[in-house]
Amino acid sequence: QYMYAEKLNYAVCGTTNKTELFLGQFVKYGDGGSDFEPLADCYKVQVYALGRLLNVNEAIMKRPPSADTWSHFTSDEEFYWRMPLEILDQLLYAQEHQLPTEVIEKNTGLSSDTIEKVLRHINRIRDSTEYVRAAPPICYISR
Repeated sequence: QYMYAEKLNYAVCGTTNKTELFLGQFVKYGDGGSDFEPLADCYKVQVYALGRLLNVNEAIMKRPPSADTWSHFTSDEEFYWRMPLEILDQLLYAQEHQLPTEVIEKNTGLSSDTIEKVLRHINRIRDSTEYVRAAPPICYISR
């Protein structure tokens, strides 16, 4: 990407969405290497809604997503604990906006126990992938 962009004086547009960004589901200097990220504040389900709104070709919309961070084919739902993206994104939204468990239960149909377990797991994933979102460390030698 960058070789051609630099040669042509272009910017590289990223495709990482909020769900992937939150969970660190991208390669830091692979698909995460870009000059700007227009979708990074949109949950994955919102990206699909945007695609429908923009009349993106049906073949593209129906193409099964894959978590390209694994060496074998894995669907997004397999990658996300066999949870539909609509539910996962609702949980991420609820966590971001500190919604009470009762509201999450009502909107997702999940039990409070399941919600607690999944949110704990999501937070472990987020914590373990912090390095992906962080800038590289600087080794100061002038101090």
